Amino acid sequence: MRTAAGVTESDAQAGHRRDVCALADDAPPSAQRVRSLHTLLQREPAEVQLLLDRVANSAKTMAASASAATGADAAAARATLAGDMDARRRFLDVARDADRLATTAQMLDIARHVGWLTPDAQQAELVAQVDARARRRALDAADIDVVCTANAQRALAGAASALTASASYPDTAGNAAALACLGREDARGKALRFLTSPRDADAEIAQVYLRHRPLEGAAELRELTLAIARTGEPDAQVRALATVAALRVADGESLRTLAALYPRTRSPAVQRAIAGVLIRADASAMDASALARSLREHRLAAPGGPDAIDVLIRRLQTPS
Repeated sequence: MRTAAGVTESDAQAGHRRDVCALADDAPPSAQRVRSLHTLLQREPAEVQLLLDRVANSAKTMAASASAATGADAAAARATLAGDMDARRRFLDVARDADRLATTAQMLDIARHVGWLTPDAQQAELVAQVDARARRRALDAADIDVVCTANAQRALAGAASALTASASYPDTAGNAAALACLGREDARGKALRFLTSPRDADAEIAQVYLRHRPLEGAAELRELTLAIARTGEPDAQVRALATVAALRVADGESLRTLAALYPRTRSPAVQRAIAGVLIRADASAMDASALARSLREHRLAAPGGPDAIDVLIRRLQTPS
């Protein structure tokens, strides 16, 4: 049998252990949990960030129970925390200066739950951060996920109205996607345009945007497939075709555009990617025998064994 002493009060991690237990333990009364949270939020914000997920959960729980009959002590503790303007100022200063927009958003959420921000103020703060990062060309794919998620139910519409159509931003994929997620109608087309960008980072941003705001109707799909056919960058075409494949295309015109690209491309990878789209698509509007013939006659030599092109040819030759 082996025994372990565990963490003692003299160990270097003892303080961290106490903080974790104070936030995780359900045994102390509600007022004590609020005071523990308040004590932690009074420390240097860098210390708070080490426990940010736990702080967020504790703050959310505190806010959810605020309307319950938790007693005068708990209400007084919550009021004391909400009224601590020094801690509020330090916390919000760090939130505004965070490297990642996800961290900023999480800290603003904590600030709302502890009573330091109203919902409207929280939304205004987040939109202001998006605005500042857009002007610095600093928005990436992870940031777009944050913005689109936060505005999934148009919760930021009021705050985002301050970003008028006349506001000018650098023409970047991040800016187009973020502004489109915030409701700028003129930004959507720009965001989708970056799906065929030769830059990996730009294409990734556009893909994240598209996951949150899918293509709307055949017209947008046709524009995208035409853009894929026109670009001269095989890597960009392969990336964009992978995005199209996931849509399980049923529009005949879009499928014919891609089928016409197959014999023109000089890239075996693009040919395989086109086959990947057609395998998943509803190709009933296309001439199966003509398509199979084109696949065989114009196939480019490529290393490796059977691939998506072989699968598609067999499927087209199999009686339905």
